[in-house]
Amino acid sequence: MALLALGVGLPVALGISWTYELTPEGLKRDSAVPLSASHRHDNAHRLNVITLVVAVLAILTVALDRFLPAGGADRPVAANATDAGESTDDASAPIATDVAARPATGIAVLPFTNMSSDSEQDFFSDGVTEEVLNLLANVDGLRVTSRTSSFSFKGQAIDLPTIARRLGVSHVVEAACARLGIACA
Repeated sequence: MALLALGVGLPVALGISWTYELTPEGLKRDSAVPLSASHRHDNAHRLNVITLVVAVLAILTVALDRFLPAGGADRPVAANATDAGESTDDASAPIATDVAARPATGIAVLPFTNMSSDSEQDFFSDGVTEEVLNLLANVDGLRVTSRTSSFSFKGQAIDLPTIARRLGVSHVVEAACARLGIACA
């Protein structure tokens, strides 16, 4: 709608500006204003100055946006996930971003423990875990740790605060799943 108004209004404004002149007494037809009393030169000069000021401000805005670093860009992005008390020779230890540098709305879903008597049902509990991950990933504003990072802790006896620190999240979901016929308990 705004583009339509601009499209119709521009030719009208151009026609009026070519036909009339703005004088201290108001709008007058160009033919009615003698050349010696015309203020065209003064008006054109003012318009040129205004245009130059707006152009310089636009260029400065773009330059500042492109060349100045974004807020918080000097913070560290990655940190080693091991504690001082743990051995650092474990090459498979996950590396996560620093908890202080990440939003507090992070969550990790650990692999669900298979509580069935049938060890062949591990795929079922892994599938339930993946479904929970997929559902949480669709929540706006919630950062969900990847499946690979979460599943790297499968079968390990590590306490939840350590896992949360290593993954850089504030919340950890831990659950158990057992297939009872066609239901999951």
